Amino acid sequence: MQLFKTARDRAIASASAIPPLPHKATTVLRMLVTPDVSLRAVADVIATDPILTACVLKVANSAVFGRSRTVTSIREAVSRLGTMPLRRVAIAWAVFGVFDRFRTPGFWRHDKFLVHSGATAMLMADLAEALDSADLDAAYLIGLLHDIGKLILAVKMPEEYQEAIRRQEVTRRPLTECELELLGIDHAEISGIAVEKWNLPESVCLAIRNHHSAGNGIDDPASPTLTLMIAKSDEYINSLGAGLFESKFPPSGLIAWPGHERATARALESFRTSWQTSRTLFL
Repeated sequence: MQLFKTARDRAIASASAIPPLPHKATTVLRMLVTPDVSLRAVADVIATDPILTACVLKVANSAVFGRSRTVTSIREAVSRLGTMPLRRVAIAWAVFGVFDRFRTPGFWRHDKFLVHSGATAMLMADLAEALDSADLDAAYLIGLLHDIGKLILAVKMPEEYQEAIRRQEVTRRPLTECELELLGIDHAEISGIAVEKWNLPESVCLAIRNHHSAGNGIDDPASPTLTLMIAKSDEYINSLGAGLFESKFPPSGLIAWPGHERATARALESFRTSWQTSRTLFL
């Protein structure tokens, strides 16, 4: 039996023991980033996994693609989606597959967590595109994974983490402050440790680890780094509250980022349009 001196030690050990990404998903992702990949070959790999097949068909038949005829063939679905949407389906399937392996405590709102992760990923990708970022897939992945530390802490240290949430609700202080006070570490650092175990690119790991520290001099506010993009995306999605789940109207508000007003406006316009048709995919 392993003994831990502090709550921080326990939290770090829990993050280090995160399950690996599904092998099938990583195979599909590798194929999709290969130049001139055959979509038929991709479809054949996807067809060997019933859960991934169901995800691809669900997206292909969603209102996002505005088709009236239902697609039942995985090859047709793959052809309809194209490589970029397919990469995002594979990324989301891989990540959510890991999320679903955890047995969560009663206080944990897994539905809220999934919707927040999905919405942040969509906005993050829109923001990266509007700012001419080179790696849209990395931006999307960062959005999906930025809060995985919350899930790990809730599952592995439920009593302590429930108290951190209670303390945040009572005091109205940032959750990260309450986490540091009780655990000696916050969910952003735990998220960073977890994704490092998956050997994800350093830029992804750093952005996730520092997404609550972006205003502390880590990044130049005028430079659209991935760290600042996830900080802005997370802040905006959090500001929507219950409206993200319940509202039938496009989310409102602005992303405050001096020097990048036009890009953030374009990103929000794209997100508001796509979220209305895509949000059911995360529910």
